[in-house]
Amino acid sequence: MTKRTNSRRWLAIALASATLGGVPWSGGTEPVSGSATLAQESDAERTYRDARRALTREQFSRAAETFAVLRDRFPASAYTADSYYWQAFSLYRLDALREALGLLESQLTYHPDASTAGDARDLELRIRNRLARRGDATAAERAMVLAEATLAAEAVGGLDYALAGAGYAYEHALAQSARASEIGLRRAEAALAAVHAQGFVGDTRFQEGCDEEEVQQAALQALMQMDTDRALPILERVLARRDECSVPLRKQAIFVLSQHDAAVAESVITDVALNDPEPEVQEAAVFWLSQVGTDGALDALTQILMGSDDERLQENAIFALSQHGSSRAGELLREYALDATRPQRIREKAIFWLSQHPEQADADFLIQLYGQLESESLRESVFFSLAQLDDAAAVEWMLDRALDASEPIELRKQALFWAGQHASIDLDRLNGLYGRLEDAEMKGQLIFTYAQRDEPEAVDRLIEIARIETDPEIRKRVIFWLGQTGDERAIEYLLDLVEDPPR
Repeated sequence: MTKRTNSRRWLAIALASATLGGVPWSGGTEPVSGSATLAQESDAERTYRDARRALTREQFSRAAETFAVLRDRFPASAYTADSYYWQAFSLYRLDALREALGLLESQLTYHPDASTAGDARDLELRIRNRLARRGDATAAERAMVLAEATLAAEAVGGLDYALAGAGYAYEHALAQSARASEIGLRRAEAALAAVHAQGFVGDTRFQEGCDEEEVQQAALQALMQMDTDRALPILERVLARRDECSVPLRKQAIFVLSQHDAAVAESVITDVALNDPEPEVQEAAVFWLSQVGTDGALDALTQILMGSDDERLQENAIFALSQHGSSRAGELLREYALDATRPQRIREKAIFWLSQHPEQADADFLIQLYGQLESESLRESVFFSLAQLDDAAAVEWMLDRALDASEPIELRKQALFWAGQHASIDLDRLNGLYGRLEDAEMKGQLIFTYAQRDEPEAVDRLIEIARIETDPEIRKRVIFWLGQTGDERAIEYLLDLVEDPPR
Protein backbone atom coordinates (compact mmCIF):
# COMPACT_ATOMS: atom_id res chain seq x y z
CA MET A 1 0.00 0.00 0.00
CA THR A 2 1.48 3.40 -0.93
CA LYS A 3 1.97 6.17 1.60
CA ARG A 4 -0.73 8.23 -0.11
CA THR A 5 -3.20 5.35 -0.10
CA ASN A 6 -2.45 4.63 3.56
CA SER A 7 -3.01 8.26 4.50
CA ARG A 8 -6.27 8.34 2.57
CA ARG A 9 -7.39 5.18 4.33
CA TRP A 10 -6.74 6.64 7.79
CA LEU A 11 -8.42 9.90 6.81
CA ALA A 12 -11.50 7.94 5.76
CA ILE A 13 -11.48 5.91 8.96
CA ALA A 14 -11.12 9.05 11.05
CA LEU A 15 -14.05 10.62 9.23
CA ALA A 16 -16.20 7.57 9.77
CA SER A 17 -15.24 7.13 13.41
CA ALA A 18 -15.96 10.76 14.16
CA THR A 19 -19.56 10.25 13.18
CA LEU A 20 -20.11 7.89 16.09
CA GLY A 21 -17.42 8.92 18.53
CA GLY A 22 -20.03 9.94 21.05
CA VAL A 23 -21.75 6.61 21.54
CA PRO A 24 -23.45 7.07 24.93
CA TRP A 25 -22.65 5.09 28.04
CA SER A 26 -25.28 3.42 30.21
CA GLY A 27 -26.26 5.04 33.46
CA GLY A 28 -24.80 4.62 36.94
CA THR A 29 -25.56 5.41 40.56
CA GLU A 30 -23.48 8.02 42.35
CA PRO A 31 -21.73 6.65 45.47
CA VAL A 32 -22.15 8.18 48.88
CA SER A 33 -19.32 10.52 49.84
CA GLY A 34 -17.58 10.63 53.20
CA SER A 35 -14.81 8.84 55.05
CA ALA A 36 -14.80 5.45 56.74
CA THR A 37 -13.90 4.93 60.40
CA LEU A 38 -11.09 2.53 61.27
CA ALA A 39 -13.62 -0.08 62.37
CA GLN A 40 -15.60 0.32 59.17
CA GLU A 41 -12.43 0.09 57.07
CA SER A 42 -11.46 -3.12 58.84
CA ASP A 43 -14.88 -4.62 58.14
CA ALA A 44 -14.69 -3.40 54.56
CA GLU A 45 -11.31 -5.08 54.14
CA ARG A 46 -12.70 -8.39 55.39
CA THR A 47 -15.64 -8.12 52.99
CA TYR A 48 -13.29 -7.27 50.12
CA ARG A 49 -11.09 -10.26 50.91
CA ASP A 50 -14.14 -12.53 51.04
CA ALA A 51 -15.22 -11.28 47.63
CA ARG A 52 -11.76 -11.74 46.11
CA ARG A 53 -11.51 -15.22 47.60
CA ALA A 54 -14.80 -16.17 45.97
CA LEU A 55 -13.51 -14.74 42.69
CA THR A 56 -10.29 -16.77 42.93
CA ARG A 57 -12.35 -19.92 43.44
CA GLU A 58 -14.47 -18.99 40.42
CA GLN A 59 -17.58 -18.57 42.56
CA PHE A 60 -18.64 -15.65 40.41
CA SER A 61 -22.20 -15.21 41.65
CA ARG A 62 -21.04 -15.05 45.25
CA ALA A 63 -18.20 -12.69 44.33
CA ALA A 64 -20.53 -10.30 42.48
CA GLU A 65 -22.97 -10.25 45.41
CA THR A 66 -20.19 -9.63 47.95
CA PHE A 67 -18.67 -6.72 46.01
CA ALA A 68 -22.14 -5.16 45.87
CA VAL A 69 -22.55 -5.64 49.63
CA LEU A 70 -19.19 -3.93 50.13
CA ARG A 71 -20.34 -0.78 48.37
CA ASP A 72 -23.72 -0.83 50.06
CA ARG A 73 -22.33 -1.18 53.59
CA PHE A 74 -19.07 0.76 53.21
CA PRO A 75 -19.55 3.40 50.48
CA ALA A 76 -16.66 5.53 51.77
CA SER A 77 -14.18 2.65 51.99
CA ALA A 78 -10.86 2.67 50.18
CA TYR A 79 -12.00 -0.57 48.53
CA THR A 80 -15.14 0.91 46.99
CA ALA A 81 -13.53 2.31 43.83
CA ASP A 82 -12.09 -1.01 42.72
CA SER A 83 -15.18 -2.99 43.74
CA TYR A 84 -16.98 -1.72 40.63
CA TYR A 85 -14.41 -3.32 38.36
CA TRP A 86 -14.23 -6.60 40.24
CA GLN A 87 -18.00 -6.96 40.36
CA ALA A 88 -18.15 -6.17 36.64
CA PHE A 89 -15.51 -8.82 36.00
CA SER A 90 -17.51 -11.37 37.98
CA LEU A 91 -20.65 -10.53 36.00
CA TYR A 92 -18.67 -10.76 32.76
CA ARG A 93 -17.70 -14.32 33.67
CA LEU A 94 -21.40 -14.99 34.36
CA ASP A 95 -22.25 -13.54 30.93
CA ALA A 96 -24.29 -10.71 32.50
CA LEU A 97 -22.69 -8.31 30.04
CA ARG A 98 -24.94 -5.24 30.10
CA GLU A 99 -25.03 -5.16 33.89
CA ALA A 100 -21.24 -5.33 33.88
CA LEU A 101 -21.04 -2.38 31.47
CA GLY A 102 -23.20 -0.29 33.80
CA LEU A 103 -20.78 -0.91 36.67
CA LEU A 104 -17.78 0.02 34.56
CA GLU A 105 -19.44 3.29 33.61
CA SER A 106 -20.18 4.03 37.26
CA GLN A 107 -16.53 3.50 38.11
CA LEU A 108 -15.44 5.78 35.25
CA THR A 109 -17.91 8.48 36.32
CA TYR A 110 -17.28 8.47 40.07
CA HIS A 111 -13.83 6.93 40.46
CA PRO A 112 -11.88 7.71 37.26
CA ASP A 113 -8.55 7.40 39.11
CA ALA A 114 -9.24 3.93 40.54
CA SER A 115 -6.26 1.59 40.42
CA THR A 116 -8.26 -0.75 38.18
CA ALA A 117 -9.25 1.98 35.68
CA GLY A 118 -6.94 0.62 32.97
CA ASP A 119 -8.22 -2.91 33.49
CA ALA A 120 -11.76 -1.54 33.30
CA ARG A 121 -11.11 -0.11 29.83
CA ASP A 122 -9.81 -3.47 28.70
CA LEU A 123 -12.82 -5.26 30.17
CA GLU A 124 -15.22 -2.83 28.52
CA LEU A 125 -13.68 -3.58 25.15
CA ARG A 126 -13.89 -7.33 25.76
CA ILE A 127 -17.55 -7.05 26.75
CA ARG A 128 -18.47 -4.91 23.77
CA ASN A 129 -16.63 -7.27 21.43
CA ARG A 130 -18.61 -10.18 22.81
CA LEU A 131 -21.88 -8.26 22.45
CA ALA A 132 -20.86 -7.34 18.91
CA ARG A 133 -20.40 -11.00 18.05
CA ARG A 134 -23.97 -11.51 19.23
CA GLY A 135 -25.38 -8.88 16.92
CA ASP A 136 -25.31 -5.72 19.06
CA ALA A 137 -24.51 -3.00 16.55
CA THR A 138 -24.14 -0.25 19.17
CA ALA A 139 -21.65 -2.32 21.14
CA ALA A 140 -19.72 -3.04 17.96
CA GLU A 141 -19.55 0.64 17.10
CA ARG A 142 -18.37 1.54 20.59
CA ALA A 143 -15.74 -1.21 20.55
CA MET A 144 -14.37 -0.05 17.24
CA VAL A 145 -14.27 3.59 18.37
CA LEU A 146 -12.41 2.58 21.54
CA ALA A 147 -9.93 0.52 19.56
CA GLU A 148 -9.35 3.24 16.96
CA ALA A 149 -8.87 5.91 19.61
CA THR A 150 -6.38 3.77 21.48
CA LEU A 151 -4.36 2.88 18.40
CA ALA A 152 -4.27 6.52 17.29
CA ALA A 153 -3.09 7.66 20.72
CA GLU A 154 -0.42 4.97 20.82
CA ALA A 155 0.81 6.09 17.39
CA VAL A 156 1.69 9.56 18.72
CA GLY A 157 2.88 8.32 22.10
CA GLY A 158 0.31 10.30 24.03
CA LEU A 159 -1.24 7.52 26.12
CA ASP A 160 0.11 6.01 29.33
CA TYR A 161 -1.99 2.85 29.14
CA ALA A 162 -2.70 0.39 26.36
CA LEU A 163 -5.82 -1.69 26.10
CA ALA A 164 -4.74 -5.29 25.88
CA GLY A 165 -7.62 -6.05 23.57
CA ALA A 166 -7.38 -3.02 21.28
CA GLY A 167 -5.46 -4.72 18.52
CA TYR A 168 -7.72 -7.73 18.77
CA ALA A 169 -10.79 -5.53 18.50
CA TYR A 170 -9.53 -3.74 15.43
CA GLU A 171 -8.27 -6.81 13.62
CA HIS A 172 -10.82 -9.43 14.63
CA ALA A 173 -14.01 -8.02 16.16
CA LEU A 174 -15.73 -7.78 12.80
CA ALA A 175 -13.27 -9.45 10.43
CA GLN A 176 -14.87 -12.83 10.98
CA SER A 177 -18.55 -13.57 10.77
CA ALA A 178 -20.28 -13.17 14.11
CA ARG A 179 -21.58 -16.70 13.91
CA ALA A 180 -18.13 -18.21 13.42
CA SER A 181 -16.65 -16.09 16.20
CA GLU A 182 -19.32 -17.06 18.69
CA ILE A 183 -19.07 -20.76 17.88
CA GLY A 184 -15.31 -20.54 18.21
CA LEU A 185 -15.70 -18.81 21.56
CA ARG A 186 -17.99 -21.53 22.88
CA ARG A 187 -15.70 -24.30 21.64
CA ALA A 188 -12.66 -22.58 23.10
CA GLU A 189 -14.42 -22.30 26.45
CA ALA A 190 -15.30 -25.99 26.30
CA ALA A 191 -11.69 -26.90 25.51
CA LEU A 192 -10.47 -24.74 28.38
CA ALA A 193 -12.94 -26.45 30.70
CA ALA A 194 -11.49 -29.80 29.73
CA VAL A 195 -7.92 -28.69 30.40
CA HIS A 196 -8.91 -26.93 33.60
CA ALA A 197 -10.67 -30.08 34.78
CA GLN A 198 -7.38 -31.94 34.55
CA GLY A 199 -5.78 -29.47 36.92
CA PHE A 200 -3.17 -28.06 34.56
CA VAL A 201 -4.47 -24.54 34.01
CA GLY A 202 -5.76 -21.71 36.16
CA ASP A 203 -4.85 -23.36 39.45
CA THR A 204 -3.33 -21.21 42.18
CA ARG A 205 -3.07 -23.98 44.75
CA PHE A 206 0.60 -24.77 44.22
CA GLN A 207 1.85 -22.38 46.86
CA GLU A 208 4.50 -22.59 49.53
CA GLY A 209 4.19 -25.89 51.36
CA CYS A 210 2.56 -27.70 48.42
CA ASP A 211 5.71 -28.59 46.49
CA GLU A 212 5.35 -32.31 47.24
CA GLU A 213 1.92 -32.34 45.63
CA GLU A 214 3.46 -31.39 42.27
CA VAL A 215 5.53 -34.56 42.38
CA GLN A 216 2.50 -36.56 43.44
CA GLN A 217 0.51 -35.17 40.52
CA ALA A 218 3.20 -36.35 38.13
CA ALA A 219 2.97 -39.76 39.78
CA LEU A 220 -0.78 -39.80 39.22
CA GLN A 221 -0.23 -39.39 35.50
CA ALA A 222 1.86 -42.55 35.58
CA LEU A 223 -1.12 -44.43 37.02
CA MET A 224 -2.81 -44.10 33.63
CA GLN A 225 -0.48 -46.89 32.50
CA MET A 226 -1.62 -49.25 35.27
CA ASP A 227 -4.61 -51.54 35.17
CA THR A 228 -7.74 -50.53 37.08
CA ASP A 229 -7.27 -52.98 39.98
CA ARG A 230 -3.84 -51.61 40.82
CA ALA A 231 -4.64 -47.91 40.27
CA LEU A 232 -8.05 -47.72 41.95
CA PRO A 233 -6.98 -47.99 45.65
CA ILE A 234 -4.42 -45.22 45.17
CA LEU A 235 -6.89 -42.98 43.38
CA GLU A 236 -9.54 -43.52 46.04
CA ARG A 237 -7.08 -42.52 48.78
CA VAL A 238 -6.23 -39.35 46.90
CA LEU A 239 -9.91 -38.51 46.44
CA ALA A 240 -10.54 -39.00 50.16
CA ARG A 241 -8.09 -36.22 51.07
CA ARG A 242 -9.51 -32.88 52.19
CA ASP A 243 -6.45 -30.67 52.66
CA GLU A 244 -6.16 -27.60 50.46
CA CYS A 245 -3.01 -28.75 48.66
CA SER A 246 -4.81 -31.89 47.45
CA VAL A 247 -7.31 -30.04 45.26
CA PRO A 248 -5.28 -30.30 42.01
CA LEU A 249 -4.41 -33.90 42.92
CA ARG A 250 -8.07 -34.81 43.31
CA LYS A 251 -8.86 -33.18 39.97
CA GLN A 252 -6.04 -35.11 38.35
CA ALA A 253 -7.22 -38.34 39.99
CA ILE A 254 -10.65 -37.84 38.39
CA PHE A 255 -9.05 -37.47 34.96
CA VAL A 256 -7.00 -40.64 35.48
CA LEU A 257 -10.13 -42.50 36.57
CA SER A 258 -12.02 -41.40 33.48
CA GLN A 259 -9.42 -43.15 31.34
CA HIS A 260 -9.91 -46.51 33.11
CA ASP A 261 -12.75 -49.00 33.24
CA ALA A 262 -16.01 -47.13 32.71
CA ALA A 263 -18.07 -49.04 35.27
CA VAL A 264 -15.55 -48.36 38.05
CA ALA A 265 -15.00 -44.75 37.01
CA GLU A 266 -18.72 -44.08 36.90
CA SER A 267 -19.28 -44.99 40.56
CA VAL A 268 -16.28 -43.17 42.01
CA ILE A 269 -16.60 -40.01 39.88
CA THR A 270 -20.32 -39.80 40.63
CA ASP A 271 -19.58 -39.89 44.36
CA VAL A 272 -17.07 -37.06 43.94
CA ALA A 273 -19.47 -34.99 41.84
CA LEU A 274 -22.17 -35.26 44.49
CA ASN A 275 -20.16 -35.12 47.71
CA ASP A 276 -16.74 -33.49 47.39
CA PRO A 277 -16.73 -30.23 49.42
CA GLU A 278 -14.50 -28.36 46.97
CA PRO A 279 -16.37 -26.73 44.03
CA GLU A 280 -13.39 -27.08 41.68
CA VAL A 281 -13.25 -30.82 42.25
CA GLN A 282 -17.01 -31.24 41.86
CA GLU A 283 -16.96 -29.35 38.57
CA ALA A 284 -14.11 -31.50 37.26
CA ALA A 285 -16.04 -34.65 38.21
CA VAL A 286 -19.18 -33.46 36.43
CA PHE A 287 -17.20 -32.71 33.29
CA TRP A 288 -15.55 -36.11 33.17
CA LEU A 289 -18.85 -37.89 33.70
CA SER A 290 -19.65 -36.82 30.15
CA GLN A 291 -16.61 -38.75 28.95
CA VAL A 292 -17.51 -41.96 30.78
CA GLY A 293 -20.57 -42.43 28.56
CA THR A 294 -22.43 -45.07 30.60
CA ASP A 295 -26.10 -45.09 31.59
CA GLY A 296 -25.02 -44.75 35.22
CA ALA A 297 -23.07 -41.60 34.39
CA LEU A 298 -26.16 -40.23 32.66
CA ASP A 299 -28.21 -41.01 35.78
CA ALA A 300 -25.71 -39.06 37.87
CA LEU A 301 -25.81 -36.09 35.51
CA THR A 302 -29.59 -36.16 35.66
CA GLN A 303 -29.49 -36.15 39.46
CA ILE A 304 -27.10 -33.20 39.47
CA LEU A 305 -29.03 -31.21 36.87
CA MET A 306 -32.47 -31.73 38.36
CA GLY A 307 -31.60 -32.07 42.03
CA SER A 308 -28.77 -29.64 42.74
CA ASP A 309 -29.31 -25.99 43.67
CA ASP A 310 -25.73 -25.15 42.69
CA GLU A 311 -25.83 -23.23 39.41
CA ARG A 312 -22.17 -23.99 38.70
CA LEU A 313 -22.85 -27.71 38.83
CA GLN A 314 -26.01 -27.34 36.76
CA GLU A 315 -24.09 -25.46 34.08
CA ASN A 316 -21.39 -28.13 34.00
CA ALA A 317 -24.05 -30.83 33.84
CA ILE A 318 -25.67 -29.09 30.85
CA PHE A 319 -22.35 -29.13 29.00
CA ALA A 320 -21.70 -32.75 30.01
CA LEU A 321 -25.10 -33.81 28.67
CA SER A 322 -24.41 -32.05 25.38
CA GLN A 323 -21.31 -34.21 25.01
CA HIS A 324 -23.08 -37.45 25.90
CA GLY A 325 -24.72 -37.79 22.49
CA SER A 326 -27.59 -40.04 23.52
CA SER A 327 -31.25 -39.35 22.83
CA ARG A 328 -31.96 -39.37 26.55
CA ALA A 329 -29.32 -36.67 27.15
CA GLY A 330 -30.92 -34.54 24.46
CA GLU A 331 -34.35 -34.97 25.99
CA LEU A 332 -32.97 -33.77 29.33
CA LEU A 333 -31.64 -30.63 27.63
CA ARG A 334 -35.08 -30.02 26.13
CA GLU A 335 -36.79 -30.54 29.48
CA TYR A 336 -34.45 -28.10 31.20
CA ALA A 337 -34.86 -25.45 28.48
CA LEU A 338 -38.64 -25.61 28.91
CA ASP A 339 -38.62 -25.46 32.73
CA ALA A 340 -39.48 -21.89 33.77
CA THR A 341 -38.42 -22.59 37.37
CA ARG A 342 -34.79 -23.05 36.34
CA PRO A 343 -32.18 -20.23 36.28
CA GLN A 344 -32.47 -18.27 33.06
CA ARG A 345 -28.72 -18.15 32.43
CA ILE A 346 -28.46 -21.95 32.55
CA ARG A 347 -31.54 -22.36 30.35
CA GLU A 348 -29.81 -20.19 27.74
CA LYS A 349 -26.88 -22.62 27.83
CA ALA A 350 -29.25 -25.56 27.38
CA ILE A 351 -30.83 -23.91 24.33
CA PHE A 352 -27.41 -23.34 22.78
CA TRP A 353 -26.22 -26.90 23.36
CA LEU A 354 -29.42 -28.27 21.88
CA SER A 355 -28.26 -26.89 18.55
CA GLN A 356 -25.00 -28.81 18.91
CA HIS A 357 -26.50 -32.12 19.99
CA PRO A 358 -26.31 -34.78 17.24
CA GLU A 359 -29.87 -36.05 17.83
CA GLN A 360 -31.65 -32.96 19.11
CA ALA A 361 -30.52 -30.24 16.69
CA ASP A 362 -34.12 -29.78 15.59
CA ALA A 363 -35.21 -26.43 14.14
CA ASP A 364 -38.90 -27.28 14.53
CA PHE A 365 -38.47 -27.85 18.26
CA LEU A 366 -36.54 -24.59 18.71
CA ILE A 367 -39.20 -22.64 16.81
CA GLN A 368 -41.89 -24.22 18.98
CA LEU A 369 -39.82 -23.47 22.08
CA TYR A 370 -39.62 -19.79 21.08
CA GLY A 371 -43.37 -19.37 21.55
CA GLN A 372 -43.24 -20.89 25.02
CA LEU A 373 -40.40 -18.80 26.43
CA GLU A 374 -41.22 -15.95 28.76
CA SER A 375 -38.16 -13.69 28.42
CA GLU A 376 -36.56 -11.83 25.53
CA SER A 377 -33.11 -13.09 26.49
CA LEU A 378 -34.21 -16.72 26.18
CA ARG A 379 -35.85 -16.01 22.85
CA GLU A 380 -32.63 -14.42 21.62
CA SER A 381 -30.91 -17.70 22.50
CA VAL A 382 -33.27 -19.48 20.13
CA PHE A 383 -32.21 -17.21 17.26
CA PHE A 384 -28.56 -17.90 17.97
CA SER A 385 -29.16 -21.65 18.11
CA LEU A 386 -31.15 -21.66 14.88
CA ALA A 387 -28.27 -19.84 13.19
CA GLN A 388 -26.06 -22.85 13.93
CA LEU A 389 -28.29 -25.24 11.98
CA ASP A 390 -28.21 -26.01 8.29
CA ASP A 391 -31.88 -25.20 7.85
CA ALA A 392 -32.94 -22.58 5.30
CA ALA A 393 -36.58 -22.71 6.47
CA ALA A 394 -35.50 -21.73 9.98
CA VAL A 395 -33.64 -18.73 8.57
CA GLU A 396 -36.72 -17.61 6.67
CA TRP A 397 -38.69 -17.93 9.93
CA MET A 398 -36.18 -15.59 11.59
CA LEU A 399 -36.58 -13.08 8.77
CA ASP A 400 -40.33 -13.22 9.33
CA ARG A 401 -39.74 -12.37 13.00
CA ALA A 402 -37.52 -9.46 11.96
CA LEU A 403 -40.30 -8.03 9.79
CA ASP A 404 -43.04 -8.60 12.38
CA ALA A 405 -43.80 -5.21 13.94
CA SER A 406 -45.60 -6.90 16.85
CA GLU A 407 -42.32 -8.40 18.08
CA PRO A 408 -40.15 -6.39 20.54
CA ILE A 409 -37.58 -4.32 18.69
CA GLU A 410 -34.56 -6.01 20.28
CA LEU A 411 -35.83 -9.43 19.25
CA ARG A 412 -36.43 -8.21 15.71
CA LYS A 413 -32.87 -6.90 15.56
CA GLN A 414 -31.45 -10.20 16.82
CA ALA A 415 -33.54 -12.18 14.35
CA LEU A 416 -32.31 -10.04 11.47
CA PHE A 417 -28.69 -10.25 12.56
CA TRP A 418 -28.53 -14.03 12.93
CA ALA A 419 -30.52 -14.65 9.78
CA GLY A 420 -28.17 -12.32 7.92
CA GLN A 421 -25.15 -14.31 9.06
CA HIS A 422 -26.46 -17.63 7.79
CA ALA A 423 -24.81 -19.19 4.76
CA SER A 424 -28.17 -19.84 3.11
CA ILE A 425 -29.00 -16.12 2.88
CA ASP A 426 -27.50 -14.34 -0.10
CA LEU A 427 -27.24 -10.60 -0.52
CA ASP A 428 -30.12 -10.48 -2.99
CA ARG A 429 -32.41 -11.74 -0.22
CA LEU A 430 -31.16 -9.05 2.16
CA ASN A 431 -31.38 -6.34 -0.48
CA GLY A 432 -35.12 -6.78 -0.67
CA LEU A 433 -35.52 -6.02 3.03
CA TYR A 434 -34.27 -2.45 3.34
CA GLY A 435 -37.24 -0.87 1.63
CA ARG A 436 -39.63 -2.87 3.83
CA LEU A 437 -38.10 -1.59 7.08
CA GLU A 438 -39.63 1.61 8.41
CA ASP A 439 -38.00 1.66 11.85
CA ALA A 440 -34.63 3.46 12.04
CA GLU A 441 -33.26 0.92 14.50
CA MET A 442 -34.06 -1.94 12.16
CA LYS A 443 -32.45 -0.12 9.26
CA GLY A 444 -29.36 0.39 11.41
CA GLN A 445 -29.32 -3.31 12.23
CA LEU A 446 -29.50 -4.26 8.55
CA ILE A 447 -26.62 -1.88 7.87
CA PHE A 448 -24.62 -3.62 10.61
CA THR A 449 -25.52 -6.98 9.07
CA TYR A 450 -24.18 -5.84 5.69
CA ALA A 451 -20.97 -4.76 7.44
CA GLN A 452 -20.55 -8.33 8.71
CA ARG A 453 -20.67 -9.85 5.23
CA ASP A 454 -17.52 -10.71 3.33
CA GLU A 455 -18.85 -10.27 -0.21
CA PRO A 456 -17.59 -7.18 -2.11
CA GLU A 457 -21.21 -6.50 -3.08
CA ALA A 458 -21.99 -5.73 0.55
CA VAL A 459 -19.81 -2.61 0.32
CA ASP A 460 -21.65 -1.59 -2.85
CA ARG A 461 -24.94 -1.92 -0.99
CA LEU A 462 -23.69 0.21 1.92
CA ILE A 463 -22.56 2.93 -0.47
CA GLU A 464 -25.93 2.82 -2.20
CA ILE A 465 -27.74 3.21 1.14
CA ALA A 466 -25.49 6.12 2.07
CA ARG A 467 -26.42 7.85 -1.18
CA ILE A 468 -30.19 7.35 -1.08
CA GLU A 469 -30.92 7.52 2.67
CA THR A 470 -32.42 10.86 3.77
CA ASP A 471 -32.20 10.30 7.53
CA PRO A 472 -28.90 11.89 8.65
CA GLU A 473 -28.52 9.61 11.67
CA ILE A 474 -28.83 6.50 9.53
CA ARG A 475 -26.39 7.93 6.99
CA LYS A 476 -23.86 8.48 9.78
CA ARG A 477 -24.14 4.81 10.72
CA VAL A 478 -23.50 3.76 7.13
CA ILE A 479 -20.51 6.09 6.93
CA PHE A 480 -19.10 4.66 10.15
CA TRP A 481 -19.22 1.07 8.90
CA LEU A 482 -17.90 2.01 5.48
CA GLY A 483 -14.89 3.46 7.26
CA GLN A 484 -14.23 0.14 8.96
CA THR A 485 -14.20 -1.91 5.75
CA GLY A 486 -10.88 -0.65 4.40
CA ASP A 487 -12.34 -1.18 0.93
CA GLU A 488 -10.96 1.19 -1.72
CA ARG A 489 -14.46 1.91 -3.06
CA ALA A 490 -15.59 2.92 0.43
CA ILE A 491 -12.53 5.11 0.90
CA GLU A 492 -13.14 6.86 -2.42
CA TYR A 493 -16.77 7.49 -1.52
CA LEU A 494 -15.87 8.92 1.90
CA LEU A 495 -13.20 11.17 0.44
CA ASP A 496 -15.68 12.37 -2.16
CA LEU A 497 -17.97 13.36 0.74
CA VAL A 498 -15.16 15.39 2.28
CA GLU A 499 -14.15 17.09 -0.95
CA ASP A 500 -17.57 17.52 -2.57
CA PRO A 501 -20.38 17.03 -0.03
CA PRO A 502 -23.95 16.78 -1.38
CA ARG A 503 -26.03 19.89 -1.24
